[in-house]
Amino acid sequence: MKKTVLLLFLATLAKAQPQQQRLSDLPDTGISGIYEVIHAVTDARYAIDYFREYGFRVIDSAAIAAPDAQKLYGVNSALKTYRLQNGAIDSHGLLRLWVWEKPLGEGV
Repeated sequence: MKKTVLLLFLATLAKAQPQQQRLSDLPDTGISGIYEVIHAVTDARYAIDYFREYGFRVIDSAAIAAPDAQKLYGVNSALKTYRLQNGAIDSHGLLRLWVWEKPLGEGV
């Protein structure tokens, strides 16, 4: 949990810093900002309750069977995902929680 909070803090801090260049000087790549942060957790209920304190709510969930997760991510484990959104923002501020049935380890 601390790692995700740190990532969110750093993203907020980066936005708060004065811009070195004018936006019109930057190339238009069509992509900007952080759209979604993925965080693997072992206890989805705890994580959902935790992020609710910061204004997030579950807006979608899905499950991937082990054979499909193996094809997509190279991990032979079922995966349950929860997509959380902060407030009424449309595409920014999204958080996705991943819960692996058989995690490979404690993560980064």
